[in-house]
Amino acid sequence: GLVEKFYCTAIGRYVFSGLPSEIISLPAKLTILLNRMPYLRNRKDIVSLTSQYIFDQLVSRKINLQTPGLFIGVMGNCCYTIKKLKAHSRKKIILYCMNSHINNLYSIQEEEDKRFSRGIKTHFIHNNMVKMMLNEYENADYIFVLSKYAYENFLDNNIKRDKLRIVPIGVDLSIFDPPSEKKDDTFRICFAG
Repeated sequence: GLVEKFYCTAIGRYVFSGLPSEIISLPAKLTILLNRMPYLRNRKDIVSLTSQYIFDQLVSRKINLQTPGLFIGVMGNCCYTIKKLKAHSRKKIILYCMNSHINNLYSIQEEEDKRFSRGIKTHFIHNNMVKMMLNEYENADYIFVLSKYAYENFLDNNIKRDKLRIVPIGVDLSIFDPPSEKKDDTFRICFAG
């Protein structure tokens, strides 16, 4: 009963069923058009920028500015919504960051492209996304990061300590309960990410 509204793409509806959610995604015709353009098929950054921009614009038009409380947005998806909230609302703004600071992430992606992609930009971070995320950092009241590494990385990029909080990803052990003893000698690795 604490969540007023949860905005997500069509993918999110399966994960967050039971919440008062609204699905916001690119119109199907636009998605088909973007995927049919040969140039854009190889430019994940432009497709990602377009979808994040449209999602953010649509949420910024729907968000309730009148009620106090919290707004929690995911890094890269809420630049315009945060600007609107800062100008017209009393909500506290929390930015949830699933990666290190965007300058660090962009630098790593660019380095990997130079080493492995033969001159083609293969990563999803457009230059305009970097600017939007820097704006999100600046306007957020708090920034939640997942690890000490990310925390230190944000500090290294001049984000104030009092704005940062480490909030690691949790696991519901009533659902994900590992067996108490192994029944064979097979070495297994499981990764989800």
